[in-house]
Amino acid sequence: MGPVTITGVEVSPDLSHAKVFFSHFAGSEHATEAVEALQHTAGYLRRELSRRLKLYSVPQLHFVYDDS
Repeated sequence: MGPVTITGVEVSPDLSHAKVFFSHFAGSEHATEAVEALQHTAGYLRRELSRRLKLYSVPQLHFVYDDS
């Protein structure tokens, strides 16, 4: 997939969900593939976040391609 850039994150008020906006060098024609790849690694990313953040519950991650 290649490197991605996180352009923003919106977290729900109860901290149960986080919408992660990203872009990458391959462009919007590969956005669906990139979202699928990131969703595949969401468990790993949540585990790493839980090690670094002191939260009761780590939010579920939802990835959205940002074409701005």
